[in-house]
Amino acid sequence: RRAQLGELQSDLLFSIGVAHWDRREIARAVPPVEEAIRIRRALPPASMRADHETTTIVMVQSYGTILGGAGRFAEAMTQLIDAHRLAAEAGLPQMMLGVASDLVLRLAEHGDLAGALQWADRTQQAADDAAANATELLRFRMAQAGVLLLAGRWGEALAQFERVQQRIEAGGPGRLRADIVSRLGHLHAMLGRADLLLKAGRAELAADTASPVQRLMLEVTLAALTRGDHDADALLERVAAMEDIGVRARMLVRLAPRLSPAAALPLLGVTATAMREGGLDGQWMTLQARIAGRLAVAQRHAEAAAAARSALAAAERGITPTVPEPDIAADLCAALALADPSRVQSLQQRAHAWLQQAAATLPPAWRDSCMARSALKPRTRRITAG
Repeated sequence: RRAQLGELQSDLLFSIGVAHWDRREIARAVPPVEEAIRIRRALPPASMRADHETTTIVMVQSYGTILGGAGRFAEAMTQLIDAHRLAAEAGLPQMMLGVASDLVLRLAEHGDLAGALQWADRTQQAADDAAANATELLRFRMAQAGVLLLAGRWGEALAQFERVQQRIEAGGPGRLRADIVSRLGHLHAMLGRADLLLKAGRAELAADTASPVQRLMLEVTLAALTRGDHDADALLERVAAMEDIGVRARMLVRLAPRLSPAAALPLLGVTATAMREGGLDGQWMTLQARIAGRLAVAQRHAEAAAAARSALAAAERGITPTVPEPDIAADLCAALALADPSRVQSLQQRAHAWLQQAAATLPPAWRDSCMARSALKPRTRRITAG
């Protein structure tokens, strides 16, 4: 600053912000990144390094991601869309991929699955043009597979996740290894092979190379979907301490069905309110269903039915959940079991049809495993029976 070296000042401020972000110190990460972008945009392009466009795009994309962690979701979307525009104008397909990964996830959390799929499709050409083992390519492939999973296109999602896993194992970016173990393992459990998740998850935790956030998400996934080494209620305190509210919401969605109502409901309520206030209607709807399910387990039947009806009203407005439809149906059926048995029957039939259609997209061996042992099936039976 004293030497009036604006570009270097911007770089250093951004590095400070990223250091705070890596520790998930969200409140401390936002101001230096904001200032870094403000300084950079005031500089004449001719005075900056040749790679200044790439650096600006990284900063704007990162700012959008950090704003999402702070719960400023509308502002986050604005920054991400701006970063994608800058990358497109600069003709930088790899940069477009990284931004598109974040946009696909955010649109899914907004409850706009169709929009998320459209963004994934329109980014496909950039993905085809990118380097084979590039980090941004693999991040995009995982995001794309995630929305294919939500759309019931499980065969495509499985193939996509497996390609990512193969590329990482063949020398791709090791920092994505814990992410693919968690995401592919989650799908394996839904396909009736929770044993694969347990084996891969234990190995990844033993390797001790994951970041703290990746490690916690993997532990949450194991607690939610296996009868292994992790107690859900014991993990909740660490989830609650997450300053990144977007990540906290994703962890709660996954962990909630294994939590005791007394432990889960306060944090579920606070997080759901933050999602709704931020406009993430899909994530709010999913958390609302989880609240309904926990209220039903606590035998607070009137409250459970009210929560379920509010989630269903969102679905009737076209909002899509952030989990596969049979998963959210399990909570809704539990909550409405006494108040609206006919609605429960309709939800069960729809969930079963959805699962059958998703299974039909799989290779034969996986299809048989899914229909026989899917993690979604026993949960639906257990909750509706209750």
